[in-house]
Amino acid sequence: MEKDPRRWIGVLRASHDRLVSLVGELDDDALGRPSMASEWTVAQVMSHLGSSAEISQATLESAAGGDDPLGDGGNEGVWARWNAMSPREQATAFVAADRALVERYETLDEDQLANLRVEVPYLREPIDVATLASFRLGEHALHSWDVVAAFDRSAEVAPDAVALLIDGQRRIVAMARWFLPRETRPAEETTLLIETTAPVRKYELVLGEGAELRPVEHDGHGDGALALPAEALLRLFSGRLKPGSASADVEPSGGMTMDELRRAFPGY
Repeated sequence: MEKDPRRWIGVLRASHDRLVSLVGELDDDALGRPSMASEWTVAQVMSHLGSSAEISQATLESAAGGDDPLGDGGNEGVWARWNAMSPREQATAFVAADRALVERYETLDEDQLANLRVEVPYLREPIDVATLASFRLGEHALHSWDVVAAFDRSAEVAPDAVALLIDGQRRIVAMARWFLPRETRPAEETTLLIETTAPVRKYELVLGEGAELRPVEHDGHGDGALALPAEALLRLFSGRLKPGSASADVEPSGGMTMDELRRAFPGY
């Protein structure tokens, strides 16, 4: 995975600029339209990204030695405030909150970029700025797709984000074992050989009681094979390679069907 936090922050800035440009063109009817995120409207995606931007900035401020700007209400207070907004208010507030987070990343000095360590509640050890920014970019790029694809089913995750995020998918798949529905797990351990384009990568995806993605340099001998663009693989693992979307017509050569893979990775 890319270790230079400046690269992550630069692509996060580009992702922010793209989404803000689109949001500025949406009328109230468009904000109420169903997004590609399950059960969320476009405005609710904005609300999620905006509230998480506030929480992310508070996490970053605390690590940098500043005061916790969330106050006594904590995360729950942030969520309640955003949930109470109208769709238009959610879209407008998203722009401000997301911009503030990106600008805060951009103000970190060289020492902070190299040495700052951030505590995240669901992780055992503090992480560096590059890892923290990678979490935000993954969330931002995929939820941006949720919005864009609501209006254009041929939409793909932005290439600059894919180029960075693809090498972090081992972590995403490893996390999947915690929420992989038991009824969707293969009866026997199954290995799929996966090859991506743009960028080119080769993996073995092992699904059984758990889930593991490991890079390979050989041709390998799995139970089946799957060839697809890297951005489609990102969407598969996040539950977004939905029928009718870009590259959704790919199918493994054996081992599992695409429907079985979709059930194994229900997403969020």
